[in-house]
Amino acid sequence: RKPLIIELLIVPKTSAERKIIGREQEKRELFAAAKTGDAAGVRRLLKAGLDPNLTTTDLRGVPAERNVPVIIYAATSGDAETVGEFLRAGVEVRSKDE
Repeated sequence: RKPLIIELLIVPKTSAERKIIGREQEKRELFAAAKTGDAAGVRRLLKAGLDPNLTTTDLRGVPAERNVPVIIYAATSGDAETVGEFLRAGVEVRSKDE
């Protein structure tokens, strides 16, 4: 068994801390929307400024295989509109390294 890692986030006291915590939550929401084929949710979060090239490595405190791009979650959802949202946002689908 792998050890369970729990990350406790502080209760934000300043607006800057609230913004950081909120952005982490938005990243998780983007992955969830991509995975479930929620094109409207993906569109909203990308318009809010999230990077369409996020990977699971960018998620804090979420146990997941490392370095899996969010576009992979969208592709496995089977929803073409969700994938299209990432393409319109400029996601990199080709990489020299991968």
